[in-house]
Amino acid sequence: MEIFIPGKSHHNNQSSDRYIQQALDSNLALQQADFSYQKSIAALREARGLFLPGVDIQARYSRADGGRLIEFPVGDMLNYDYFIKKAVLEKAAATFALPNKQ
Repeated sequence: MEIFIPGKSHHNNQSSDRYIQQALDSNLALQQADFSYQKSIAALREARGLFLPGVDIQARYSRADGGRLIEFPVGDMLNYDYFIKKAVLEKAAATFALPNKQ
C-alpha cells in the first residue's frame, strides 16, 4: 500500500512511508476488520456451495453362502482375564440356576 502526500517529493518520503506502513500493519482495528471481511467471504462461499449439487457414496457388500455364522471369540483370546471371569460366572450361573416351574 502506497500513500501519496501532495506537495512532497515521492522519493524523499521513504522513511515516512515505512512508519505509515508499520502503523497500518500494527493497527488492531484494521486487522479485526480484515479478519471479519475474510470470515464473511468464507461464509459467502459456503452459502454458495449449498446451492451446488452434492455427491454421496455408499457401498455395501454382502455374500450369502448358505447363511453360515461362525463365531470367533476374539475377546476371549486377547483378554485372558475376561475369559476367566466369563468361565467363573457361567459356572456360578449353572450352579445356582433355579428350576423352571410351569
